Amino acid sequence: FGTHAPIGSVTVVGGDGGSGKSQLCQQAATAIAASLPFMGLPTIGGAAVLISAEDSDKVPHSRQRRLNDTLGVTMRDLAGRL
Repeated sequence: FGTHAPIGSVTVVGGDGGSGKSQLCQQAATAIAASLPFMGLPTIGGAAVLISAEDSDKVPHSRQRRLNDTLGVTMRDLAGRL
């Protein structure tokens, strides 16, 4: 992301509930972990940490499976990176 989310920084996303913050952040974290572009911007592959406090335990996992299918990656590809 270059200057949008510098390496080693903490990024906070705020907004109304249900506006897609968690989905957006999970997509970004997955792109970084898989060394894929995000929203047309290149990423530098590496580990990404996502803390989501609004979703139930099952939502992030089922969302991740759908993201993986869309991006053509597996949970194994992301192991140790996401």
